[in-house]
Amino acid sequence: DIHKDPVYETWRRLYGDRMKLDSGEQIGQVVFGELGHPYEGERTKTGKWKTDKVTLSKIDLPILRKIGEAKKWKKLLSTNLLGILNEVVDGYVHPFFNLHKAITYRSSAEAFNSQNIPKRDEGSAYLVRRAFIPRNRRVLVEIDFTRIEVNAGCCYHKDPKMLAYLHDPRSCMHRDQAVKLFFL
Repeated sequence: DIHKDPVYETWRRLYGDRMKLDSGEQIGQVVFGELGHPYEGERTKTGKWKTDKVTLSKIDLPILRKIGEAKKWKKLLSTNLLGILNEVVDGYVHPFFNLHKAITYRSSAEAFNSQNIPKRDEGSAYLVRRAFIPRNRRVLVEIDFTRIEVNAGCCYHKDPKMLAYLHDPRSCMHRDQAVKLFFL
């Protein structure tokens, strides 16, 4: 579909063999320079057009949506699916969890980031999550350890202020700390 789009021909004429569909610089030159779409955002430090998702979403060009979709699937393939495949040994995936590297004592995952498997985007989640098949007579479970460090700390020190944050879903210790840090 991208190759059939009329904007693709303009792009190919402009860049020839050097054409890269995921080059922000080229996207900016084609969309704002060649096609003359109005640019309302800030420029980069080097004076080039910013071509982030937010900026490009304001422009009604089908090729931009298609390129964005292609980038998403390319990242999904390289980051998740190939990352998982690279860690398969004898049909099983063995992620490495580091409990000793971060000074905050939070765990991290290595090799493929098994702690960052797509969840919000249903299409991505479906493709990646179905790559995990439990062994015979076993099931897979998902455990969300959101705020576990804070919860565990509260069990230990029983600080009333921290406990208040845990019990009031409208409160946010991160927001309150940011307010103090920035004198707001």
